[in-house]
Amino acid sequence: RSDWAGAPPSLTIRLTGAKTKVYVLVVALPYTARFWAQGFADMRQRSWQEGQARAFEDFGGVPRMLVPDNAATATDRSSVYVTLVNDGYRRFAEHYGAAVVPARVRRPRDKAVAESTVDLVEKWIIAPSDEMTFYSLEEFNGFCLERVRWLNARPFSAKEGSRDSVYEDEERACMQPLPSERY
Repeated sequence: RSDWAGAPPSLTIRLTGAKTKVYVLVVALPYTARFWAQGFADMRQRSWQEGQARAFEDFGGVPRMLVPDNAATATDRSSVYVTLVNDGYRRFAEHYGAAVVPARVRRPRDKAVAESTVDLVEKWIIAPSDEMTFYSLEEFNGFCLERVRWLNARPFSAKEGSRDSVYEDEERACMQPLPSERY
């Protein structure tokens, strides 16, 4: 499940003090809700694909199905009734051996994991980052990675384990191997 987080944080340009937006991509696995998040300078298809490739590398495998949350970077919404995968994202998915099934628009039962993970990222990563000053995307992504690692390792409140431990015990075996070359 993939989506761009709302309310983008910002970087400060050192010379002028001007602010520039950082767009945070969130990729979450369906069963454990283990996730990956990182900032990008734009929300273009290249950033979407680069982020997904980095997430797969972090997970150590590729899920069998990719469910984009109807982002324009992954889908073509030219029809009110049908959402199609755009050619660039289709080729990306084929390279990784995954099927793409866009999230349903009318009855979004398959969006809960993505939406709750985006909420988590907004609360525990983006909101605290507003109190800090980042001068580069690398600085922000270092902070983001640290928070993602902490949140994935944090114990669940209602059941045993953490996102990381349940992923290792149950979900990792369902992942496909990474291809020999990155897309």
